[in-house]
Amino acid sequence: MIDPGQIIERLTLVAPLGIRFWDEISDGVVSDGLLVVAYPPASPRRRVQAFRSSSGVYVLRNLPGLQAIESGTGDSDFWSSLPPRQPFVIEVQDQTWRFQPFLFTVEVPVRGLFTWECGTIESPVGSPPSPASTMVPLYPSATRQVPGGMAVIRADLWDQEANTPAAWAVIRASIQGQQPAVGIADDQGRVAVIFPYPEPTDFVFDPQASPPLAAAGLSLTQHEWPIQLEAAYFPLSPVPPIPDLCATLLQPAATLWADAAQSQALPQVTLKFGQELVVHSYDSSARTQPSVLYITPAGSPPF
Repeated sequence: MIDPGQIIERLTLVAPLGIRFWDEISDGVVSDGLLVVAYPPASPRRRVQAFRSSSGVYVLRNLPGLQAIESGTGDSDFWSSLPPRQPFVIEVQDQTWRFQPFLFTVEVPVRGLFTWECGTIESPVGSPPSPASTMVPLYPSATRQVPGGMAVIRADLWDQEANTPAAWAVIRASIQGQQPAVGIADDQGRVAVIFPYPEPTDFVFDPQASPPLAAAGLSLTQHEWPIQLEAAYFPLSPVPPIPDLCATLLQPAATLWADAAQSQALPQVTLKFGQELVVHSYDSSARTQPSVLYITPAGSPPF
């Protein structure tokens, strides 16, 4: 007779990789709508789809060549005596079109949650997700619906030198008093940078007023703020349908132009409350003004 409290056999399973994704706009973990797959770099057809856990972690198992590792004990001795890790490409697409697609490469297995380490707040383009780098950042698509109470800057980026859309260029909007907001263009150069409206700058503190913070003459709809736009861009040929996220965020600085003649770099732009800010260059010699914002990669001489 077997004692019901007796352990006959213990089975352990090791998940080689667990990833969480962070949306700066909604300020939360994204646990729905993402299609996450992994494959060896040399065998993109050997695709394995991640499943989503109840805590919003996308977990990858049954990866090619890792069967022995996945049936390991998972204890300290197991992790200290691993064979060499193997690279896998992680491809992420949003089935609801909220976020830009991307991919990145990971050496697996990874103990605990995967840690995102590409891009820092001091870099000229991206910044790590908040609050923790154990989450991979997501960037809005050009067609994403803008949540209420948030601002958006839009542009169609055009590489005038190559006469083609500036696919996968990065735009960073710097707003006084806020962390910079970042947007990544799609393969057609369309970009949306979405962020909360800054605090009004014309409020004064009056302890006798009700409420104590009182406006100094402007209604909310009259508020406006200066925005400084920076760009990063390196043209790729052919243009990948899905870009490498780390390489995208680490592109070299590029120049945004106020005019088609490339005689003046784009100055500060002005954001007005309740209005989308659409930024484009101008052409003093043309009867019809361009609808695109001209960009040139670093080292490209002006016309």
